[in-house]
Amino acid sequence: MHLDFTSHQGESILIINGSGGVGSMAVQLAKLAGLTVIATASKPASIDWVNQLGTDYVVDHHQDLVKQVRALGFKNVDYI
Repeated sequence: MHLDFTSHQGESILIINGSGGVGSMAVQLAKLAGLTVIATASKPASIDWVNQLGTDYVVDHHQDLVKQVRALGFKNVDYI
């Protein structure tokens, strides 16, 4: 993963399995880069964990991701 730490204000990223080892690091790096973070998680403990990491939104990867992301007000995301 390569992130340019210049301002990404107004840009968004969808991180699959945001509560996993790689995903949790990606959430933190994306927040440092100024991205709006949408992370996937499904279990209550996983949802709590990604929220503690600073994710902006959590969606359930067992459900339709496009529908959930659009319901949050996003037409699309800038990065996945």
